[in-house]
Amino acid sequence: MRILVLLAMLGGCLLINTDNAFAQVGPRQTPGGGGGQVVSRVTPEQVAAALTQAGMRSQVVTQNNQKFVKMTIGEFKSPIVAFYDCNNQGCGNLEFVAFFNADAGFTADAMNQWNQQYRFAKVYVDTDGGAVFEMDMWLTGGVTMENIKENAKVFGALLTKFAEE
Repeated sequence: MRILVLLAMLGGCLLINTDNAFAQVGPRQTPGGGGGQVVSRVTPEQVAAALTQAGMRSQVVTQNNQKFVKMTIGEFKSPIVAFYDCNNQGCGNLEFVAFFNADAGFTADAMNQWNQQYRFAKVYVDTDGGAVFEMDMWLTGGVTMENIKENAKVFGALLTKFAEE
């Protein structure tokens, strides 16, 4: 008898559960009423629109059958967003990248010092002697477009800091 009562109580709890976790259909919403759709794949067009909403100039460009987003962050006109792990539903990760000319005299020691001191972005000397400044972003598990905007802002702040040093 106790077992039947216990089963009835558990069954009743499941019926009155107001959490939608059991019937999650479609994109997830962020907790706390943020309202942002959680995505695990994005298109260059979606990223360009998000960056524009965040106050950055951005434009989708196709070169050698590859799409990327060309962006302007403050005085920097060379940054791009490159896309990886792409299929017909979008791309699963992206990379913010900026390039610096070799005439600035970058050294591997200076790049190593930067990488030890700062998180999130990395910088290295490329084969031409210029600096490449990068920040990767994985979308696995889901992020909101707001998160992509915030990552772009972090990239911009770190890029500015790097250029000042």
